[in-house]
Amino acid sequence: MRLECNDMTGSADEGRKSGSHSVPLFSRWWCGVFAVILLTAAVPTGAQVSVTTSGYNNQRTNVDSNETVLTPANVNFTNFGKLFSQSVEGEIFAQPLYVPGVTINGTVHNVVYVATEHDMVYAFDADSNTGIINAQPLWQTSFVSSGVTTVSSNLCADITPEYGVTGTPVIDRSMNALYMVAETLENGGTSYVKKLHALDITTGAEKPGSPIVISASVTVPGQGAVTFDTEWENQRAALLLYNGVVYIGFGSHCDGGDWRGWILGYSYNNGTGFSQVFVFCDEPSSVNGRGAGIWMSGQGLAMDAGSNLFFTTGNGQFDTNITPPINYGDAVMRLDLSQGPTVQDYFVPMDEIQRDTGDEDLGAGGVALLPDQSGPNPIGSFKLAKIIPPSFSTGIIWANLTHPVTTSCRHLACVATCSGPLFISMGRFISGWSAM
Repeated sequence: MRLECNDMTGSADEGRKSGSHSVPLFSRWWCGVFAVILLTAAVPTGAQVSVTTSGYNNQRTNVDSNETVLTPANVNFTNFGKLFSQSVEGEIFAQPLYVPGVTINGTVHNVVYVATEHDMVYAFDADSNTGIINAQPLWQTSFVSSGVTTVSSNLCADITPEYGVTGTPVIDRSMNALYMVAETLENGGTSYVKKLHALDITTGAEKPGSPIVISASVTVPGQGAVTFDTEWENQRAALLLYNGVVYIGFGSHCDGGDWRGWILGYSYNNGTGFSQVFVFCDEPSSVNGRGAGIWMSGQGLAMDAGSNLFFTTGNGQFDTNITPPINYGDAVMRLDLSQGPTVQDYFVPMDEIQRDTGDEDLGAGGVALLPDQSGPNPIGSFKLAKIIPPSFSTGIIWANLTHPVTTSCRHLACVATCSGPLFISMGRFISGWSAM
């Protein structure tokens, strides 16, 4: 069994997807592929590698460095393909996750976990859909109840027909916890609510002290408070787990309301539940801050081997007359999590004003951190690979954000360009070179 997934792409308003409310689990999700594949040739049955976060790892390389079975010789039409499918309720925007050797109701299963826009979460046996047990979900959990519904796309049409769980969850094996953010409409349809949930991966039940209602505020000295807009914030980026803290990025639904880019961090304790331990807003000014959502086409917040967090922001205010800036629209950014929610470094393209005016998000594409490379053109210090999405061309830009950025770094040029449509995607690392 192998998990094969393509990048989740779409338009800037994230309104492009396919399928009905019931979608084939193991054949397709929104602009991607989730497949259980069978190699008909004899292959070793060694331990499977867990896929507990988007892109296989916190560097978001989309690389399974432990792969020993799949080769160009056996990945072909004859012995490589879809094995089976399951149906779920709701659209699937989040990448399914996989954990081998999970004991559920006394039986050991290799398990795939799937979250949907109908606020449903499923656990399926990843190897078979036959028999009384495996023909149905091993467990399923709904966040919808009496007086609690999903959010209708009548709010805006970036995701239709409803909002539920959008960003890819993350699994903490040490806690046997599956973390995810769910959007709901509560109190008779008057309250837009976002909650962080911790589900037990063996039962689907809420763990003690879960969920927690998401809220936040920041204040720039001398200005008014900026508050998290729970109605219009869109939790699109995949969740990050680092040092026991779940980090969550937020963009917007249809650029509506008082949306801004946020990263919120929560720690979980089995006895007491969640505690908010980190709050960052990339547009904290109550005077002129606006926009700069952190959505990255669903790519996760990226970490290097140390404590550096990397991400990109969408169109919004960038302060050209303040050093350092307060607001960071259309930026590639680095925070050092050991130093708290303080910007350590950033890159902003010289055409940021054009991007902001034209809704051409720099942050429409994801971030991949590349390992050190040797050869005549070495890549070192986890340099950053990023697709830049202008209207009429695309390119790959390389930036090293592990050292202070000088003014000249705003002049970094594309090392490869091509004509074509708008790219809204994420990078990956393949055999010594990056692919988009």
